[in-house]
Amino acid sequence: MKKTLLILSLFALTLGCSSTQVAELEESKIEIQDEKAKALTSMGNNLVKNKLYTQATEKYLEAIEVQPSYYKAHYALGRVLLKRGFNQRGVDSIKKAISIKSNFTEARNFLSNFYYKQGLYEKSLKESLAASKDIIYKDQEATLTQLGLTYSKLNNKREALLNMKRALATQARSCKNRFSISKFFYKKGFVNTALKVARQADSLCTGDKDKNALRFLKALIFYKSENYLASKQILNGFSPNQNHIKKAIPKLLTKINKKTGL
Repeated sequence: MKKTLLILSLFALTLGCSSTQVAELEESKIEIQDEKAKALTSMGNNLVKNKLYTQATEKYLEAIEVQPSYYKAHYALGRVLLKRGFNQRGVDSIKKAISIKSNFTEARNFLSNFYYKQGLYEKSLKESLAASKDIIYKDQEATLTQLGLTYSKLNNKREALLNMKRALATQARSCKNRFSISKFFYKKGFVNTALKVARQADSLCTGDKDKNALRFLKALIFYKSENYLASKQILNGFSPNQNHIKKAIPKLLTKINKKTGL
């Protein structure tokens, strides 16, 4: 890109353009490259929605070739590479996006969550803490939730509870995070708080997978709070597609029946 701009500048000067006009030409060129990179990234995102990951990868690479500093293309490339199982390349691409835009909290949260799922809790914590320094309104819940989960895995109960309480107080909410917060409090024995958060998630969870997971979590919460009737009512007629929930339902019903003497 630098070579292209140099040639453009020399060409403009030979035509007698002023330095101001040359700068405007360079700025115009960069704007065109930015728009093309955005368009290619958008095409890649649409391909990802249709699970065409190889084709999406190609579009993201094209976007980066057009405009190497377009951080969203690097981030999108990293995510799709992780989906394809290229973990190191995926992580490197996401880190590249962060190196371009240091306060890219969405990318840091995603990377933290990836490390968390891999059992790399120290790395997860590092990314979440970095995200918390430049946290923006819409990312508060995700960052604080991830911090709470990671501290819990590292057996730092105080920090885990503190960050989950902070996450609970945020106003910009999502189904995924509210579910995680509710599950955290359920596991820690705070059943009233867990139920309150699960009810907050009701209006946020729209897909069948999310609704089913939330419904079963509520059944577990009611069971733990010894409200066996409410737990059983949730499970009656419940036939989710997820196998792990489907297998867990009869086990929970057996426990309820033992508790109630049925």
